[in-house]
Amino acid sequence: MLTRHCVGGVIFYNNKIFIIKNDKSEWVLPQSAIKKGNEISELALQKVKSECGVNAELLSYLGETSFYHNFHSQKNRHYNLISWFLMESKTGEYSLNKTDGYMEAGFFSIEEAIEKLSFQQHKGLISYSYKKYQEFQTYGRKLRIVNN
Repeated sequence: MLTRHCVGGVIFYNNKIFIIKNDKSEWVLPQSAIKKGNEISELALQKVKSECGVNAELLSYLGETSFYHNFHSQKNRHYNLISWFLMESKTGEYSLNKTDGYMEAGFFSIEEAIEKLSFQQHKGLISYSYKKYQEFQTYGRKLRIVNN
């Protein structure tokens, strides 16, 4: 079974969170496959910029999630391991790269985002991330960044 390493961003701006609608009409958090061995925190920022057009600042490492994905059959089953980062948009602007299969996006209130999101894992990640983001706002400094 192939393991796909990915990075993802939980991006806030003015207490709203950025989510995207993919080509399967699923609302998700921005995430992308990477080549293992690269600096994942920098790759996370690069992927968010190139695929979503969001100019973000990295605040903290959030942890990992994983799931299995079948590509056309059980024979092509992949294990996806995603390293997530808490980010803050500098401007609230975005510009989707439609060639990456994204149809729609936006910054939504936490409640709206949780209602829209297609996957329970992402809903839980938003709740956890929002608490971290509030800590960042309260203490006015970067939280601990950990690189894998």
